[in-house]
Amino acid sequence: PSVLSILVQRERMDELESNRAMDCIECGACTFVCPAGRRIVHAIRLGKSVVMEKIRARQEKERAEKAAAAKAAGSGAAAAGGQPCAAGKDSGKG
Repeated sequence: PSVLSILVQRERMDELESNRAMDCIECGACTFVCPAGRRIVHAIRLGKSVVMEKIRARQEKERAEKAAAAKAAGSGAAAAGGQPCAAGKDSGKG
């Protein structure tokens, strides 16, 4: 827990997720036993909010990319398969 709070204090938020900050259940035990009286849980809570914003932004970007890919694939399939080709039409001779 102290590593996580140090990362927050040094504003190294990009390292919080890889150090599993989201696993902290914010029980307060680390703050209670800290001999320096540091507010560890407060720092971790702040860091977790930043990490959650990054996770949400990443998920939204992935969702948008998937939607764009599906739309592009759907419009490509409609253009290729949706219109009959001229060779397949009956010429009226018979």
